Amino acid sequence: MRRLALLAALAHVVLKGALWPSMRDAPLSGDEIAYRDGALALANAVMDLFSGSSPDTAELQANVIGNGWFMPGPSALLAPLYLVAPDAGLGAMRTYLGVLSTVLLLLTAYVVHRRLGPRYALGLLVVPGLVPMWALFSYTAWGDAAAGLVIVLVLAALVGLAGKLAWGEPWSIWSGMGIGALLACCLYLRSSALPLAIGCLVLTLLAILVLPRERLRLTNLAASLAAIATFVVLLAPWSVAASNTLDSSVTTTTSLPLSLAVTFGDPDELCFGPCLDDGNIYFSAVRYSRAVAAVTGQSELDVQEQMSDHALAGLEQENYAREVGANARRFALSPNAFLSRLWPDVATDAWQFRSVTWATWALYGAGLLALALAVIAVVRHPLETQVVSLLVTLLTIALFLQPLLHHTSGRYWPVFAPLMGISIGLLAGRHKNEAGRTPLVTGQAIPVVLLFTSVLTLGLLTI
Repeated sequence: MRRLALLAALAHVVLKGALWPSMRDAPLSGDEIAYRDGALALANAVMDLFSGSSPDTAELQANVIGNGWFMPGPSALLAPLYLVAPDAGLGAMRTYLGVLSTVLLLLTAYVVHRRLGPRYALGLLVVPGLVPMWALFSYTAWGDAAAGLVIVLVLAALVGLAGKLAWGEPWSIWSGMGIGALLACCLYLRSSALPLAIGCLVLTLLAILVLPRERLRLTNLAASLAAIATFVVLLAPWSVAASNTLDSSVTTTTSLPLSLAVTFGDPDELCFGPCLDDGNIYFSAVRYSRAVAAVTGQSELDVQEQMSDHALAGLEQENYAREVGANARRFALSPNAFLSRLWPDVATDAWQFRSVTWATWALYGAGLLALALAVIAVVRHPLETQVVSLLVTLLTIALFLQPLLHHTSGRYWPVFAPLMGISIGLLAGRHKNEAGRTPLVTGQAIPVVLLFTSVLTLGLLTI
């Protein structure tokens, strides 16, 4: 199994190298432009600090915070490149991101191998490591691929903490701080991970309060509180800066009201009528909200919430459920949707295009099936496997809340792709009974029942 994992790691490096020429000069797309501009602003601020000058606050507000739509994690990952090479071009940026993502994948696989075992590491190196579209995404500035790998690091850390609880060993303050830091990193890379981060923090508290380990309860409670404190402290700089810039309370990003309105409401009523048509309704809506805010004295975010409420006023349950279904299909069943955007000069009938499409669907389809089976499976033995099963279910449900709240596309699946690899490892194992272990059967079954109930409810609403 270890040799297979090493071969899969080598195959990933070969795949990344083979795809590099096609991505080296791939033009920036969508949010990547904002992340690149944010990285340049952060690099300039750091250079100003080292030179003894004050950072350009206006540049940071304009290019890092902006409209408050994007978390600064991807920009922070990219900023070191511009510290070393301020004039780095597109090719250098793609190469840097490609190398960084491979290092993160191999590091995550190593941690998974140490914490969970070689079959889980092998599953991760195959899916997403050998999925061509994931390899292409890993050359981009979007934070989904990196966030997905950090989520697996969180899973591995939580499994380790669960093992300590089972054996009556205390958690350390440092382990709690590590969990909090990983969750903060995940949120900085992908704002939609907020439910996942909060859920993991709550889960650590529940584990301490529910399990009968009174002798260690205070020690473990301190570690759990350290995780929460670390998460809050690391998130605070962004939240405070964005709140001060936008003159309203901001926790992560500000795009939710407008996204809800455009996705589920009537876009023609977003600006209390049609917005000015300039090709992007989101920018039009922000400009309108700023104009209204300047007249009324409100913050632009308060105005955007009022605009969203107006656009959503006529939303019916049936239409909401139908749009959620369409969102979920785009989220989970469009792995190749962005290939044309990443390869604009390659014909869809070219062998390169078809090869990537077919290979992606083959591995992605197998991984998605494994993830679905892992989510609904209730594993009885051993305890570590039960914890992995429970966490895969909970983390997947948390990530799949996005279609309920936000327009989705085939760009977002890399955030849950690493959980597919973990699911492959979970299903590939031989699970034997271990005496003295308390099975978490009920804990695994409850979220599965809730998931089925939610899906059934949404399905009935569309009838």
